[in-house]
Amino acid sequence: MVLCAEMAIGGLAGAALLLLAPASVFTAVVPWLVALGAVLLLARDRIRSWAERRALRRGRASSPWTWHLMVPVIGVYGGYFGAGAGVILLAAIAVRHVEPFAVSNAVKNLGIGAANGTAAIAYLARGQVDVRAAVLLGAGAFVGGWFGPAVVRWLPERPLRMAIGIAGLGLAVSLAV
Repeated sequence: MVLCAEMAIGGLAGAALLLLAPASVFTAVVPWLVALGAVLLLARDRIRSWAERRALRRGRASSPWTWHLMVPVIGVYGGYFGAGAGVILLAAIAVRHVEPFAVSNAVKNLGIGAANGTAAIAYLARGQVDVRAAVLLGAGAFVGGWFGPAVVRWLPERPLRMAIGIAGLGLAVSLAV
C-alpha cells in the first residue's frame, strides 16, 4: 500500500506538470523517457548485480529512503506521460526485490494504476480529457490487465523482458523521428 500511495502522490505531481508546462516540453522529453525505461529494463540484471556489490561493500542494503524517493519520481513520470512508466517501475522493483517476474509485474500494475488513476482524476477535473479516447484506452488497459498477467506467467521471463526492452527502444526511436 505504501508503494501505491507514493505512486499516487507522484502521479498527481506529474499531472500538474503536464497541465502547466508547454506542449513543446512534452514533445522533446518523451522519447528520452521511453528510452530510459527500456534501457533500465534491458540492463536490469547488471544494475541489480551492481546494487548488490555496492550493498556488500557498504555492509548493508540500500537505504529505504532511496527507494521512497525513487518511487514518487517514477509516479511523476507516470502521471506526466504514462507510457513506459511501468517499464521503469518494473526495473526498479526488480533491482530492489528478488521476486519472480510475475510477482514484480503484479506489483508494478498496482503502482502504475495508482499513479495513472490519480492523474486521470486530475485531468478530468481540469476538463482536459477526450472522453471517447479515454474510454477506448481504458478498455485496452482493462483487457491488457486481465490477460497480461496470464501471459507473463506463461512466457519465459528473460526473453519477455528483452522483447519489452527492445520494443521500448524502437518506440523511443519512432517518437524521436
